[in-house]
Amino acid sequence: MIHMISKESLAVMQNDIHQNAVAHGWWDGGVASRNFNEILLLIVGEVSELHESFRLDTLLKPCDKKIGLTCLEEEGADIVIRLLDAMGAYGVEIRSDVYPWPKDADTALGEICFEIVETITDIRRHRNEWDKYAEKVIGLTMTLLWQYRRDLIHAIDAKHEYNKTRPYRHGGMKA
Repeated sequence: MIHMISKESLAVMQNDIHQNAVAHGWWDGGVASRNFNEILLLIVGEVSELHESFRLDTLLKPCDKKIGLTCLEEEGADIVIRLLDAMGAYGVEIRSDVYPWPKDADTALGEICFEIVETITDIRRHRNEWDKYAEKVIGLTMTLLWQYRRDLIHAIDAKHEYNKTRPYRHGGMKA
């Protein structure tokens, strides 16, 4: 298991993820064409999908993409992929290495999910400190996957590779 993600590794991931999103049409028209709050809501949506998987008892079952990830890994990766893509679009850089957020081993999944959503709300409130809150979202997501002995970097890599194969705007989605 990885004990931290270097800011350099995150910068490479951020660039690759954002360039893929641009190539797939998500940033046609640049940042002016997208609503910042809606971008953040898409991240919150991924947190909700992760929690719904927990409720349906599919968290550790294979995800529907057939890419070798569990639902937990796919949704955790999606949280970070959407965050890094948005940061790439707005030119925000991670400034520090990211570590798992300190939590007790038995901290409830719902509690961590809620804290991720609160932190995304902090991004909205404090855009000039976006990097700090993004580091916390990534750290919390890493912690959540760790509790189930899953590797966030592996999950991000697998989901990003899958996203490269998807059609333009995933077949016609608006956002």
